[in-house]
Amino acid sequence: MFEAKFQSFTDTERGAETGSKLKALRARLSALGLDGFIVPRADEHQNEYVAPCSERLAWLTGFSGSAGVAAT
Repeated sequence: MFEAKFQSFTDTERGAETGSKLKALRARLSALGLDGFIVPRADEHQNEYVAPCSERLAWLTGFSGSAGVAAT
């Protein structure tokens, strides 16, 4: 059966993991001399429905909403 899942801002389970991923990304950007990076929710084909293997935004930030962008 389908179970709806919604973004929770009180769930701290993935907080430490997310923080370390963002820290590593920022360190790599600095090493490359880059000021920022944009991570869209869309996949490489700009599809409305993103496959689990292409959930870059969720992997990096823990955001699991239907639309979003992260700029770091």
